[in-house]
Amino acid sequence: MCSTGVADAIDRLAAALDDLAAQDLTAAFGPQLIERLGLLLVAGNRLTAEIARTVRQGELTGAAEHDGQKTMASWLRGHARLPDPAAKRLVAAGRALEALPAVAAAAATGAVPAEALAVIAPVAAPGKLAAAAARRSTSPASMPPWPRSPPPGRTRSYARS
Repeated sequence: MCSTGVADAIDRLAAALDDLAAQDLTAAFGPQLIERLGLLLVAGNRLTAEIARTVRQGELTGAAEHDGQKTMASWLRGHARLPDPAAKRLVAAGRALEALPAVAAAAATGAVPAEALAVIAPVAAPGKLAAAAARRSTSPASMPPWPRSPPPGRTRSYARS
């Protein structure tokens, strides 16, 4: 069960959505609709970030096991009826938000859309973060001497090495 604070917040969110749904958009014109859409997109981004944050906490605490599922992705597939790729993206987004506090802060303001979280999430995978930290700890003196820019026509060979 949800705590009273969470249930109250969700009730207020549902009431706000009901108010939005009750608005007559037929009399609105271009600039009004664009302004409304911008505000809705930011709010949607914020909600997605909060969902991802909750999914991550559920993953860390084993919350899915409460309903007989082994993982949050399986819980999302079974209970939220999300397709497998969407469930996996949401789990990955929650992990990325946890691993990248600056991204989490931006997402909490609505500045990061769900699609951007899906692109960022693979970069924040634990193995990749560890590799990046190892590269960061490598001193510039031990790095190979690369020219500032590759000679013309050699960009691909430099990218592969």
